Amino acid sequence: MPRPDGLHLSNLAQNDAGDGLPLCIDAHCHIFNGQDIDIAGFLRGPVASDADPALQKFIRALAPVAADVVYAIAPSGKAEAEALANERRLEGGLEAPGAAGRAMRRRDRAQTEVIATPRAERSQETDHKQQYRQVRPEGSGLESPSLLTPAPNFSVEEVRSLLGRPAGGGLESPFSGGDGTFRLIKRLSSRRSDNAYWLAETFSASEPRVGVFMPVLDDFDRWLGCPNTRTTARDQVLVTERIAVASRGAILPLVGYNPWTDIEEDDASFLLVQEAIINRGFVGVKIYPPMGYLPYGNAALEPQENWPNLSSLRGFGAQLDANNLRLFNWCRDNDVPVMAHSSRSQGATADSAILAGPPGWRDALAACPGLKVCLAHFGGDNSFASKSNFEWARQFTELMQRPEGANLYADFSYFTGILDGDADIQKQVRQALTSSVADRFMYGSDWHLLIREQGVGAYATDLAALVRGIGDEAQANRLLRSLFFESALSLYGLRAGGATRNRLEAFYRRHGVENVAWMEIIDAAA
Repeated sequence: MPRPDGLHLSNLAQNDAGDGLPLCIDAHCHIFNGQDIDIAGFLRGPVASDADPALQKFIRALAPVAADVVYAIAPSGKAEAEALANERRLEGGLEAPGAAGRAMRRRDRAQTEVIATPRAERSQETDHKQQYRQVRPEGSGLESPSLLTPAPNFSVEEVRSLLGRPAGGGLESPFSGGDGTFRLIKRLSSRRSDNAYWLAETFSASEPRVGVFMPVLDDFDRWLGCPNTRTTARDQVLVTERIAVASRGAILPLVGYNPWTDIEEDDASFLLVQEAIINRGFVGVKIYPPMGYLPYGNAALEPQENWPNLSSLRGFGAQLDANNLRLFNWCRDNDVPVMAHSSRSQGATADSAILAGPPGWRDALAACPGLKVCLAHFGGDNSFASKSNFEWARQFTELMQRPEGANLYADFSYFTGILDGDADIQKQVRQALTSSVADRFMYGSDWHLLIREQGVGAYATDLAALVRGIGDEAQANRLLRSLFFESALSLYGLRAGGATRNRLEAFYRRHGVENVAWMEIIDAAA
């Protein structure tokens, strides 16, 4: 099916995904903006910790500047929800297809202008050009000779150029190492609904064309040093619900859970999870162990750097365990999957990323047998994963093969080796897809976080090409169908009669959404 004329949320689901697939599902992506997280803490912690060591100082210096810019531009959840409601009332369906694309692009161009000027003015005060030169000396060996270029001076024109590069366009930046972070800042400054448009456009140009997206909300409150985000967790759920309705089913979101919030705010996070799943069109729950906690086993864990004072005396670890176990039991009993970051990356502190590893999940599945879990990033493809010979991936595969891991799935989101052709990473993906649990792996992009890389629009295409090289044509076709389509159906209960499907059908009826394209496609493919 050809792409619709202009971006339009209600036209995202494609009848023809290409590559012989009835539908392609991105089971791990993001559309949140900077009002939904602590920007400075996010850049100083998770983003900087994963950067080249020589760039960490630069990114941390950029953090307060980025926070100033993003908070000045990004709409709050409440404001965007009101805008979406007004647009829907005025035009009877968000925006007309052609107008939607034009309006979004006008906002995007204006946003680039607004970001560029204060970003440049602030950079002149803090001399980031000099800091960049200090951490990126010419001939340092951090870049190939072809990418050695002058350090950015952050003039208005240069910032405009950086921010204006198309998502996934594959163009090399004139400032190597820099513009990926700027592209992310631009998306964090945008309307969430605009991010949904860009997400769809990025992955609809080549096969397999993605037709259903599962954007994930993350709740980092307190773990990064900020007790509350500017848009509350509940308002994030409400605005995402509006986007899901406007998409006519193409957006199937996951809600974030935060066990620390429940300790401080009388179970507010758990109650929000229940509300989002039962009444607001959400299909799963996301937890984030690298923030500073294990999925289970915190009672025996040494207090972490970002835990509250006197945490051991308060029994903080035991409280985290009790809250996580309550969540897991409720999710299992209601057939709700839990997604968790499972790569040694994106840690709130230098030491907390290791908490995403296999031991915590062995304990969690022993404590809550039958729980459905998706291991996001499947152990990762960063330097730790490579140096350890992908030990986490091996242990996760073994756990998936054991009886207690029968409901354990994984996704290949943000595997840079898929984009750049890294032989070791591609070998790791092939090993997973030729194991006895190959049918429990699924596609996810991790866009817009993936936008820091070059050529992100080819992510699904490159992964499909890798799969095409596994076995004979029949085996490759089975793997493609499982990876891009059927695994997500099984994990999330999207087939007719599944618990999630039943909740979604009731949700769509309440909001007057009829003829949901992906439901018709799934039922026809059964």
